[in-house]
Amino acid sequence: MTNGLPILHNSEINYTAIITVIVTAISTMFGYHVVNSVKDRKIKANSFKAMIDANIEFREELRKDLSIAKNELLECKKIIEELNKKIERLNNQLDKDKEIKDLIKQCEDRFINLANSIEIGIFRSNIQGETTFTNKFLCDLIGVGAEELLGDNWKKIIHPSDFEEVMKEWKKAIRSHSNFELEYRYKGKNDKITYVRTKTVREECKDGKLVGFIGVVIPLHNLDGKIV
Repeated sequence: MTNGLPILHNSEINYTAIITVIVTAISTMFGYHVVNSVKDRKIKANSFKAMIDANIEFREELRKDLSIAKNELLECKKIIEELNKKIERLNNQLDKDKEIKDLIKQCEDRFINLANSIEIGIFRSNIQGETTFTNKFLCDLIGVGAEELLGDNWKKIIHPSDFEEVMKEWKKAIRSHSNFELEYRYKGKNDKITYVRTKTVREECKDGKLVGFIGVVIPLHNLDGKIV
């Protein structure tokens, strides 16, 4: 023995006990956290894997959706191309129709100018027998305005004594699509009586289809050369 603390000899120290105490202390202090940390890492790892799997699944679904959308867009493109072709054809047809209409208008204008430049009565009627045009000379000859000869109005100024025969022959010509020719009288304004000879010819399309009649009204003269 010496003064102070006793000297411990190696044989008296229980190293096993000391190590056990230290290990127990460390386990007590850190063991729970270590275990929990491992568990957390496992949970996080599982969550990360789940996220990756979900992302892969999402990308696969997105790829499918994009593929479907691409096919639909291609179909829409085809439809649009077809529509554009049809629109182009229609525009070309409209241009042709406009050209035809312009030509018809030119022909109509030339016909009207020609009809109004000659001293003979000229009129046009449709296949129903309604007057669609009358020239100035015919109006002046009978002594009425153009509106009094258009449509069926011309029938109102036929002399009452001639009306029945004129209607009979006119209706027969309309029904049979044949020419009309007859002498009769008009009774215009102020009871003006005008003797005329009227003759019509068929107006046809290129294919021979009847579209109406063109008529001439010739005033009849007496021996003195005056209009009767």
